Amino acid sequence: GSLRAPARLGIFVLFFLGVLAAYGYAALEQALRPRFRVLMAVGVCSMLALEYWVVPLRLVPYANEPAPLYVWLAQQPRGVVAEFPMPSPAALPGPDARYAYLSTFHWMPTVNGYSGFYPQSYLERLHRLADFPDETATTRLWGDGVTYVIVHPREYPDGQGESILEALGTNLSYVRLGTFESDRGEAVVFRLR
Repeated sequence: GSLRAPARLGIFVLFFLGVLAAYGYAALEQALRPRFRVLMAVGVCSMLALEYWVVPLRLVPYANEPAPLYVWLAQQPRGVVAEFPMPSPAALPGPDARYAYLSTFHWMPTVNGYSGFYPQSYLERLHRLADFPDETATTRLWGDGVTYVIVHPREYPDGQGESILEALGTNLSYVRLGTFESDRGEAVVFRLR
């Protein structure tokens, strides 16, 4: 058992720090002359305003309509999906957040994941799939019950995507089902035998 989000316990720490800060403020206020009390109140209010300053987040635009890849996938027999490239454990979440969003267009289970917490089993999966499509990765995909393997070749650096597609084309464990337009260019779908 793991606690899904241990950071949530920090709310109690912050609460009690706030109480201690209030006691500290009251003690300082009693020790200062009235003129300095006003300056301290202005300073504390300024620091609070700075603390709660809201800076707009840079949002990533996503289409509300599925790409042809996901329309096609939604019409296929139900199966487990694995999308590549997968992130390295040192660069989480990588594309998994995008894959999780796009899975809402086909609603099939995926081995890709996105959460505030990554269980050890998921990190081990990423290690075993790091050299995809080698035999270790293929065995892991079989073990996870994967049916559909989607490769986004343009997402790989330095043309690695094309060499992965070539390796999959000669591997008898994979059957090429088609090439489709996805949210990030072309994607190739394979069925794992």
